[in-house]
Amino acid sequence: MEFEATVEGLSEKGFGLVRQSPWPGRIFFVRGSWPGDRIRANLESDLATLKSDQRYHFAKLLEILEPSADRQSSPCPYFGLEDEQCFGCSWSIVPYPAQLRQKQARLQHEMQRVGLDTSSLLPILAAPDPWGYRSRAQFKTDGKRLGYAGKNGKSLAPIGDCLVLNQPMRELLQALLQRLPQPEWAPTPPEPFAFIDCDDKLTEVASITINKRRPFQQPNKSQNLTMKHWLTTQLKFLNPEDWPVLELFGGSGNFTEVLSQLGFTIVSVEISRQASLALKERMLNRVTAVTADLSQRSGWRRLRPYENLARLLVTNPPRTGFGPHITQLRNFPNLAHIFYISCDAKTFARDTKKLEKMGFSAELVQPVDQLPQTPHLEILAYLRRSESH
Repeated sequence: MEFEATVEGLSEKGFGLVRQSPWPGRIFFVRGSWPGDRIRANLESDLATLKSDQRYHFAKLLEILEPSADRQSSPCPYFGLEDEQCFGCSWSIVPYPAQLRQKQARLQHEMQRVGLDTSSLLPILAAPDPWGYRSRAQFKTDGKRLGYAGKNGKSLAPIGDCLVLNQPMRELLQALLQRLPQPEWAPTPPEPFAFIDCDDKLTEVASITINKRRPFQQPNKSQNLTMKHWLTTQLKFLNPEDWPVLELFGGSGNFTEVLSQLGFTIVSVEISRQASLALKERMLNRVTAVTADLSQRSGWRRLRPYENLARLLVTNPPRTGFGPHITQLRNFPNLAHIFYISCDAKTFARDTKKLEKMGFSAELVQPVDQLPQTPHLEILAYLRRSESH
């Protein structure tokens, strides 16, 4: 069923949000639309679903009747809303300043929604270049074509170039395309396609391994340096002492390096053995790598030797945040400072509110735009425990 409506906002995943429709009380998410667009859309739900108690539904954009003042044509020739078109740079439909305004507003909304004081929220740090920045990507292939996952995750969106990749990655992509067709890259049923994990440290196609993940690295090098500089600046007022810094979700040492250079002693915890081994191979000074699954109580038990020692926590959890396991931090009675690095505004706000109830308050909240042309937002926050706790 089709309907017309004006897009009034964005969902947390960056889809247009519509409330005005023939079905009061229902909220519809419309891919490819932007606040201010007057659109014609088609329901992706059936009438039986609409009559249920489900409040949120999806609709397919059919036509822009009146475009938002912000709207532009995406400069990418492979961008689109169909199953085999690339929607990765979903916000390329508006100029970069409009993207930044929405990201800032989204974080402020999530903080206010849970009752956090937003006076600590700083203006977003824009990327130096909103195109040509990405240093890693995961391509999909069926052995005949190569691109990204399509709309439903089961289709392939073939590409011949990618404007968001940096120059070494674009050259690597062209080298991969020249190898097609490649029967060895065909997927193994029931998988719809194979994947090729790439970063700009790879220089030869011959070194590519199908269906094998590369060690994680931040995809935007310039903004990663911005984040590391911010962390360095904030940590300088804390004098390294003989008490260890607890680093949770430390990965292969991106932020561990900052702590080590400042003279801290670090206990870095990570679930991935591969990442822990990569950290050990870096041979950073005063670093102990611990492999533990912090989604399990058994993982937290491995940290008992440090519970009364740690006064500073640096944490970079996955998109899901700490979740219910944030209460485990009560076992660290001397914890006074937390640097929380987040990639999700909603879980950041939720966790920060829980930390507030444990005596911490957000002194600084710095949004960073690491992935222009997408809804993704990185957040750097400094929280300090009040002296009364």
